[in-house]
Amino acid sequence: MSNPFQEQLLKAGLVDAKRVQKARSEKHKEHKQQNQNRGKNAPPAEDAAARRAAEQAERDRQLNLQRKREAEEKEKQAQVKQMIEAHRVAHGRGERYYNFTEGSTVRRLEVTPAQHSQLARGQLGIVAHEGGHALIPRDTALKIRERLPEVIIVLHEPDTPTEDENDPYAAYKVPDDLMW
Repeated sequence: MSNPFQEQLLKAGLVDAKRVQKARSEKHKEHKQQNQNRGKNAPPAEDAAARRAAEQAERDRQLNLQRKREAEEKEKQAQVKQMIEAHRVAHGRGERYYNFTEGSTVRRLEVTPAQHSQLARGQLGIVAHEGGHALIPRDTALKIRERLPEVIIVLHEPDTPTEDENDPYAAYKVPDDLMW
């Protein structure tokens, strides 16, 4: 199989057979030299394939870790939602409002006097739930705090009264339901 262009030049008499043969041998030598250089300078195909496989394995591992984290986050959110719905304390038409801050906004929640007292003492907590707020018992709030602490809005620490032996006003207790 020869080059049709070279054949046309031979027929036209513009080149002779020696020159065509010399051009073919030079082209063959260049091609052979390129193949040898490619083998020396370029990494073997096996190394390249192994490197690509290692890179693909690393990408797969990172993707699996990301998917696992996302699945764990969804699982935590589902657990928290289930805990809130199972242990929710009904708050409704109460006589008092409990004021609290959520971010930089002051919110208020209508509660009964007993719930107001429990919130102040840390026996109840307020959590964000489905665009609103829910009251939950302290033990449930602590479990939720372990999973998703950003859901807890209000959870006071229970009061631990410190009795001072030398306190002259020890006999005069301030009532819990004192409203200012």
